[in-house]
Amino acid sequence: MAGRALTGACLLIALAVTACAPDAWRSDPGFDGWTNRITQECYPRSIGGAQFTALFNQPSFLDLTSRLYFRRIDVQQYTDSVNSFYPGDNKVALDCIVSKLPPTVSPTMR
Repeated sequence: MAGRALTGACLLIALAVTACAPDAWRSDPGFDGWTNRITQECYPRSIGGAQFTALFNQPSFLDLTSRLYFRRIDVQQYTDSVNSFYPGDNKVALDCIVSKLPPTVSPTMR
């Protein structure tokens, strides 16, 4: 029984890792600068009651946000996903994030 649970847990971890945006695990100067700008300029706003410094340490938030930055999802998909993962009044914080999106992204990670 314990072996079956361990196998299931390993499978879930493998699926979670492969489902993440590949750029979420690599450093990119443009993305890093953008997240730093959000952390500074969108403070003290929060998402789901959490400040941006804490959110950028959460893999799910980092993955979603990198997908937005690299235009793998659009703004509506991003806000819908964030609101489903982090319930609360997130509109002002999400508007701040979106307002900081650059018109184009760095070509190194696309």
